Amino acid sequence: MGTLFSSASKPGGLACGPQALAALVQSVRVPVLGIGGVTIDRMNELLDAGAAGMAAIGIFADPGPERTFESIAHVVHELRRVGAENHVQRV
Repeated sequence: MGTLFSSASKPGGLACGPQALAALVQSVRVPVLGIGGVTIDRMNELLDAGAAGMAAIGIFADPGPERTFESIAHVVHELRRVGAENHVQRV
């Protein structure tokens, strides 16, 4: 489901936000992935809304000014860390 947040690839596009994602997750019996403007800082918000996962191409292209990654391995590590933290909080 997306576009969730405004993104560099779709500037000025309409964004539905995590509240709409949560509503969709509640109304269907299939896993829902979030897409559009997903950043590492927004991952917990989407997981809290019930997303089964997310597509985040921009994270690999431009991690943002607050995060400088030297390689894809660092990005993957950070994604796993946030996902694991979120899972621990839910248990």
